[in-house]
Parts: sequence; C-alpha cells; structure tokens
Amino acid sequence: MENKTLTDGKHFVYLATAISALGGMLFGYDIGVISGAILFIKKAFSLSAGMEEIVVSSVLLGSLAGAAAGGVLADRLGRRRLLIITAIVFGLGAVGAALAQDTAWLIIARIIAGVAIGIASFVAPLYISEIAPVAIRGKLVSINQVALTCGIVVSYLIDYAFAGSQAWRWMFAMAVIPAAAFGIGLIFIPDSPRWLAACGHEDLVVALSFLTLTQVMGKAAAFWLYGAVSIGAWLFAFFLAPETKGKTLEQIEEHWRAGKHPRAL
Repeated sequence: MENKTLTDGKHFVYLATAISALGGMLFGYDIGVISGAILFIKKAFSLSAGMEEIVVSSVLLGSLAGAAAGGVLADRLGRRRLLIITAIVFGLGAVGAALAQDTAWLIIARIIAGVAIGIASFVAPLYISEIAPVAIRGKLVSINQVALTCGIVVSYLIDYAFAGSQAWRWMFAMAVIPAAAFGIGLIFIPDSPRWLAACGHEDLVVALSFLTLTQVMGKAAAFWLYGAVSIGAWLFAFFLAPETKGKTLEQIEEHWRAGKHPRAL
C-alpha cells in the first residue's frame, strides 16, 4: 500500500510538472514566432528598421514587468492561481496580436504577452520546485527549459506552415491552443504545499539593438559584441551563482537571509 501511494504521488508530480511546463512552451513560442511573422508584418504596416526593433522587443519589455511583479503576485495569489491568470493573459496577447490593425495595437498585444512570459518564466519553475521531491527537483525544473526550447521549435514550424500564405495573424493565433491547455490543466492540480503552508535582460537588449548595431557596426562586430557580453554573463555565473544541488528550499532561503556569499552555499 505504501509503495502504491509513493508511485501515485510520483505520477502526480510528473503530471503537474508537465502541465506547468506548458508555461515554458508558451514562453518559447511567443519569443520565436515573431521571427517568421515579422517578415510579413513589416510589409503590412510599412515598418522602419527602428519600428521593427520595437515590435520584436516589445514582448521582452513586457516580460521585464511580468518578472518583476511575479514574485509578489505569486505570494499573494498562490502559484497555481497566478499561473491560471497567466494562461488567460497568454491567450489575450495571442488574440490581440492576431487581430492587430496597426503597429501600436500590435505592440500593446506583444507587451501583454510579454507580461505573461515574465510571470510564467518565474512562477512555473517555482511551482515545480515546490512540489518536486529533493532527489529529482533539478531534473523536473529543467523540464521547463526543455519545454521552452520545444516552444521555439514549434513556433518555427508554425511560421513555416503559414509562410506560403503570408498568414502572420494565424502564426500568433495558434498560441491560443497551448494557452487553453495550460489554463485548463492547471484547474485540476492543487497549489504548492509550500505556499499553502506559508500562507522576485539580456534578450531585451539584443532584440532592441540588433538591427541598429548591424547597420552601424556590421554583423560580424555586432555578434562579437554580443559574444563578449555572453562571456561576462558566464563569468558572473561561475564566480557568483551558488550550487544548490542537494539543498532544500528552506536551506537556500536561510542562506540568503543570513547575507552569506553566494558561493558559500
């Protein structure tokens, strides 16, 4: 009986992780879909290079706001409830972009989708980490990253499917399907035990500057510049990011509250 209970519990954790990871997939989809859609949007709305950059980067601007607010909202509303709201916002952003009649409308819709991205990128892995047993926590949290990559790949396939008809609106609209699956799935799983017991960008810089930098510096110099920034990010992670393997969330929280050096964890 005890073994059956443990097996059922593990199955639940895997199911909840799969549903939560749809947030990562939507993240990847909304980030990737613009790469194909923008080819037809710039013709439809006669975009300049500067406006093209703004349309592309607006989703990342929204993600900054979503990420900044995600921690506070997750504590107030709970992880599950906030993710359900996020699924709705994902859907609204997709429909808004698909129905856009001008550039301003499209930018606003992309910002709305970006807010959902910012929240999901923080709260979905947080929820997974709080329901996962310590022994498999890292493995399950990494599924969110795999789902993000899958979302990018799916967006490219969708872009390719609709490229022949130049149907960029349908490229955005297809995000409604995973958003609906995300929201509906979350209804059937509970909130994290930790929250119940207890009752915070480089991509933006790249998207906002790429076209301008390539025009001023050339493509090679621009990529060398981004490479230098990436090396700086790697050095930061190597020397300052702590190793959390085998540590409980309570131990990690206590470490930060004590003001200890990250590498001392």
